[in-house]
Amino acid sequence: MTTHAGVEAGGLHLIVFKDEAELRQILAATGLKVNDDGYIEDESGEIIHCSSCPAPITVSNVGHILPGSRYIYCKDQLCILDYFERFG
Repeated sequence: MTTHAGVEAGGLHLIVFKDEAELRQILAATGLKVNDDGYIEDESGEIIHCSSCPAPITVSNVGHILPGSRYIYCKDQLCILDYFERFG
């Protein structure tokens, strides 16, 4: 797992995944999983959506996750800007 500093002074970080296996490990640690169709879902089977836009999160479009939370963002750059606006 690789974390990249979002805001150096503020200590905000995002988890960036190297591959699907690493993504699955991180998801399992937060109680999430990838279903048979590639969507990320919670314990109840509900599909997780981007924390900024309504896009469902899949293995192919997951961008970043805020460590220690279930704030997950798709790969859209505008969505990750929302992260900095909220937490930066």
